[in-house]
Amino acid sequence: MKTYLTLLVLAILISIQANAQFSFGIKGGAAPVVAPNTNYTIANRAVPVDEFTFNISDVKNSFYLGGYTQYNLDASFFLRGEALYNWYEIDYLVNYTFESRFRSSDEVTYTEEVHRIDLPLSLGARIGTFEVVSGLVPRLIVKNENEMESLSGYADEMKTLQLGFHSGIGINIQQVTVGMTYQMDFQNYGAHIRFRGESLDLQNRPSRIIFSLGYQF
Repeated sequence: MKTYLTLLVLAILISIQANAQFSFGIKGGAAPVVAPNTNYTIANRAVPVDEFTFNISDVKNSFYLGGYTQYNLDASFFLRGEALYNWYEIDYLVNYTFESRFRSSDEVTYTEEVHRIDLPLSLGARIGTFEVVSGLVPRLIVKNENEMESLSGYADEMKTLQLGFHSGIGINIQQVTVGMTYQMDFQNYGAHIRFRGESLDLQNRPSRIIFSLGYQF
């Protein structure tokens, strides 16, 4: 019985391998500036003279570069795994609610720089020269620097491993793919920032449109 079962499994694997096609490619892309429509949160209420509102000014251009592998299930459907290095900057706006002669300005912008590796896992469908993809986006934070570190009471609790999702379309021109993807994170803006133990969660999830160009070998 075990021999027949083993032969059956081997036959299935050989059949899958014979009909499946693997392909590899390189990919690059960019996302334009985003100005999130978020409502500010108030921080440091326990110290009124240093109380401030916290919000996002904008998310600057972000860039992507990496590669992918694709497993063709049949002529119409495929699975795709990608590894994309991504870096971007976010400008946070701190506006103090009380004037103080000890500050040069009551409104200050602090920049956060994030480097991460996005690992999109997608199911895709081909419709002629067009393709549609959708799936999850696990990501690994490689580097995170925030100018708010200079403020007393600041703490960063950004998780190294995060998760999001994406959905997009593309057009295939021989071995070249031009695509547009919508991507959204599952965690809110500012959720990783704490000030004197209080979260600066802005109740709005980061999202962006990514334009990409890929070449399949």
